[in-house]
Amino acid sequence: RSYSVTGVQTCALPICWTFAALAGQQVRFELVNVSADGVAFDLRGPNGPFGFTNLTGSSGPVNLPADGNYTLLAHSTGIAYDIAYAFRLVETVPTDLTLGTAYSGYFSGSGQAQLFRIHLANSGPVRITLANDGANNQTELYAARAAPPTRGVFDVSAVSGSGANRDILIPSAPAGTLYVLA
Repeated sequence: RSYSVTGVQTCALPICWTFAALAGQQVRFELVNVSADGVAFDLRGPNGPFGFTNLTGSSGPVNLPADGNYTLLAHSTGIAYDIAYAFRLVETVPTDLTLGTAYSGYFSGSGQAQLFRIHLANSGPVRITLANDGANNQTELYAARAAPPTRGVFDVSAVSGSGANRDILIPSAPAGTLYVLA
């Protein structure tokens, strides 16, 4: 699911949009275009501020903590007037992978995230390998069990140093669902 909004601001900020979501959904804010500096965005949840505040660019993945209504607020960072902007709020939908089967996909641009879900029938070691053949690409790999990982909340990661290829080894992964963010 993707929510796209283009806002042409010709009156005083703030302006807000609301949407309903379930606990555990993961979204990403993408600032598509802005005509001038001076506008920032906040994400607020059912229990108040959450996700990001004073964001002036795109965000990384954000896990929504509770069922309910969320508000995305555009506001001035100073004396902003007559600012045109466009953004997308995109739900990150996991792609199911079968253990032991290779997946072939692609990144469409810089900063793109892909979320995968692996169902582990038995406990045991799990190796996750990202082989990226793009010249000069830089990638990050995160894994978590309880909920989809983000760049800030994860169980294990492979992000250090330059390079396009990443590898995670989990020596004793319990049975259940494993989420992987590339």
